[in-house]
Amino acid sequence: MNKPLARPRADLPTLVLHWGLVAALLVSVSTGWRIASMTDGGVVLRWLDALLLQGNVVRWHFVSATTLVALVLAYVAFLARQGLGGRLALRLASLSSPDRQTRWQAINKLIYWISLALLAGAALTGTLLYFFPGTVRTEPLVTLHRGLSWGFIAYIALHVAAQ
Repeated sequence: MNKPLARPRADLPTLVLHWGLVAALLVSVSTGWRIASMTDGGVVLRWLDALLLQGNVVRWHFVSATTLVALVLAYVAFLARQGLGGRLALRLASLSSPDRQTRWQAINKLIYWISLALLAGAALTGTLLYFFPGTVRTEPLVTLHRGLSWGFIAYIALHVAAQ
């Protein structure tokens, strides 16, 4: 008797969306840090300055950030349409499961939700800074937006380590 074929873990839409997200995130962080380096004399940004993108970084930051949000929304829509919501379903009890695989799957899902929270925060603060300047005090908003960008760097490290 033939066994039914298992569904592949990484299908083509997931692969394309994932690497699109990676590219958009790298461009967004790089251009955002370039924008920050123009006004912030911090040691870290000065050190990274030679590695950051140049040119019309405000335009590229806007385009990459918009693309990032659109790709995340496309991924969520893809999961919903394909009935794959379980890929993001987080069960907190699984975090303390004695089964190692169950626990790591839960940790991965928690890391995904952290990334979604970072993205929502960055999108909100970026929208306020770009479209509604002065609505909220600029300096704390910029500080929060910058902190969220560093959160993405921590997320990347967590995501890679968890995989």
